[in-house]
Amino acid sequence: MSSNLHVSITGRLAADPVPRATTGGKMVTNFTVITNDRRFDRDRNEWVDANKTAIRVSCWEDLAETAGNCLFKGDLVTVTGHRLLANPYLDKEGKPNAGLELTADTISAELKGQHVKITRLQRTPASTQNGTEPPF
Repeated sequence: MSSNLHVSITGRLAADPVPRATTGGKMVTNFTVITNDRRFDRDRNEWVDANKTAIRVSCWEDLAETAGNCLFKGDLVTVTGHRLLANPYLDKEGKPNAGLELTADTISAELKGQHVKITRLQRTPASTQNGTEPPF
């Protein structure tokens, strides 16, 4: 049974991504995206962060390599994925909790509030190997 679930989150990286190879040789990169709501606190007369949520992101193979090389703590990104899991755990006080983990299909750098330089990877499409032009 296939799922049509697609989830998009926008937030900032809590730390630099951590790339590694699995024992099977596949590349995986993990990082945490922090999202929050901002609201105006009239008592304090200032904007405050509220409802902070941390979502662990896993990306694989080519996306893992690029994310590991291009993303850094504090970057504003939008991650879209097809698999969102709640992983149960006990917090420091022994209370049940759940951490969210999203398997990424795409990662986009947000232009809001930051400068982004896009460099296209130099790849040899399979179609150029047989003498035809690539579709792009």
